[in-house]
Amino acid sequence: MLRRQVSKRPQLSNADRFLFVWLYRWSQATSPGEAGYPDIAGDSLGWIIKNSLVARPAPTRMTKLVLTFLDSKTALQFSGWLYLEGYPDRVLEQNTVTVELPYDERDNIIEEAESRNGRVERE
Repeated sequence: MLRRQVSKRPQLSNADRFLFVWLYRWSQATSPGEAGYPDIAGDSLGWIIKNSLVARPAPTRMTKLVLTFLDSKTALQFSGWLYLEGYPDRVLEQNTVTVELPYDERDNIIEEAESRNGRVERE
């Protein structure tokens, strides 16, 4: 007798993947130990709708700095310093470093660049 073999992994559509990702992210954001977690099953839907629309943090105001240095060696060193400070997304071209960062942190970066004889081209 012939038997069909069923694949061990189910075929998932993009909608299935989206649902699983949404459920995973929602479960990470709502654990039973957190304050505000719904205690009554009937309250869950309203709580989900309210918190999915309201509980997101406000976007941070970002600024882009273009810093120019006297030579490419200093620009390379400064780019490495930015990486160590937690800004991995930066662009290094010749003697210019471009970095996008939160607006309130720009003064620290400008101060450090100026201490290395750099100047701000654009903000």
